Amino acid sequence: MTPTVHVEIEVKYEAPDSLEMPLLIGVEGIAVVEEPVEEHLEATYYDTLDLALARAKVTLRRRTGGDDEGWHLKLPRALNERLELHRPLGKSARVPPSLAELVAVHCKRARLAPVATLRTRRTVYRLFATDGGAVADVADDHVEGEAADTETSTWREIEVESTGGNQALLARIGEHLEVAGARPSEAPSKLARVLAHRLVDPASERSSKGGDDDLTAGELVRRHLAEQVATLRDLDPLVRRDFPDAVHKMRVTVRRLRSALATYRRLLDKPVTEPVRGELKWLGTVLGEARDAEVIHARLRDMIDAQRPSLIVGPVRRRLDRTIGGEHREAHRRCVSAMRGDRYFSLLDRLDEIAAGLALNGKRVGKPADAAVPNEISRSFDRLRNYVEAAEALRAAGQDEQLDDVLHEVRKAAKRVRYGAESAEPVAGKDAETTVEAMKELQVVLGDHQDTVVTGAVLRRLAVAAHTAGEDAFTWGRLHALEEARHDHSGERYHAIVDDIAATPSWLR
Repeated sequence: MTPTVHVEIEVKYEAPDSLEMPLLIGVEGIAVVEEPVEEHLEATYYDTLDLALARAKVTLRRRTGGDDEGWHLKLPRALNERLELHRPLGKSARVPPSLAELVAVHCKRARLAPVATLRTRRTVYRLFATDGGAVADVADDHVEGEAADTETSTWREIEVESTGGNQALLARIGEHLEVAGARPSEAPSKLARVLAHRLVDPASERSSKGGDDDLTAGELVRRHLAEQVATLRDLDPLVRRDFPDAVHKMRVTVRRLRSALATYRRLLDKPVTEPVRGELKWLGTVLGEARDAEVIHARLRDMIDAQRPSLIVGPVRRRLDRTIGGEHREAHRRCVSAMRGDRYFSLLDRLDEIAAGLALNGKRVGKPADAAVPNEISRSFDRLRNYVEAAEALRAAGQDEQLDDVLHEVRKAAKRVRYGAESAEPVAGKDAETTVEAMKELQVVLGDHQDTVVTGAVLRRLAVAAHTAGEDAFTWGRLHALEEARHDHSGERYHAIVDDIAATPSWLR
């Protein structure tokens, strides 16, 4: 059974037992406060022996009581947001396989077992707007929590959850609660509070010591790699569920990791990192098949929808959906299959080692980041400039077919410079930000250009298939002509901006 999905947008507050709930009917946007309802909840939390889920800010629980009893999996998503997936309670206390798969990126093959129990007496206040729609729930919780190796602890907290995604309303409610004596919770979750004594992270403590002024090149690289590895893990369950844009974001994260391992190769143990770059290329290819089909499908649907009805001749939408939509579904299936395999989990293990700094190597590692890092990024900029010059030579010689391939290399080289500059922002500041923006502009223009190349080939394939099936290929030919025009226009835009962008920034000289 597929879990149901809910995006949770909430803020938590600690509250003394003496706090009296304020009258929230006076808060802007709230017209009615429903009579409070009391619930009694008991939740058993599951994790690995080393608390891999809790360390990743992921919670997995089986809860009884309340109107949403069952299995709940909460995944980090964005500011004040958590993605929550539900499964029915069932009779078994064993973690449902559909949820276990979504946390596999964190726990891998480790066994999931109960690690804590929370019992909560909850009073829920439902808040409504003037139009009668529910806008938020305020839960006043009196909690008892215990882990296997701790005594029972008790506390009171208040959760404010938006039912309509209104962050501003959450802030206004929070102001009233703070006036009454509540304060924002320091613990990200009830579970984190119970397990706080076991969640001390030496790596986080190390990275938080010292400011950017005394940052070494090795530590900057380690932090950047660790951030990308953490992002990849956060995106894993979203890719498995085929959430919008998740495959794209994970593919970008893979590219950032490959780029960092190349840009900073002189600070790394290459016999360790080069095989990882190869495996990241494999993963990027698997993700790319799903992403490319998704993008092309959406792009062509938009193009078709933009045409006058009289210009849509034959079963154009049906052929597109069956062919490219089917290719996307099959590519995503292959992607998830790859992410269930040993090769993927072995890659994650090696990325964890790199994120911990175990691949740092050489004298440059201990040098000040503000002096050493620009030197490494400048090598990537030299690579970009070489491709720009090669493209200009092909253009001058009128070799347009080869030019498309080299412009694609220019785009990839610009990405490497951009990702390097982003990693250098802690020490290069505004200079790095300016370079990032310039590379983004180049990426956008050449991204449009590459899209027309790829989409043009797909349109030719669809036109041939339509003709072979006895269908009229007029619409496919029209769309191809439109893509040809966009191809030429994006090429002109590139040549108009490239000279300024390809000049080496002063901070990289």
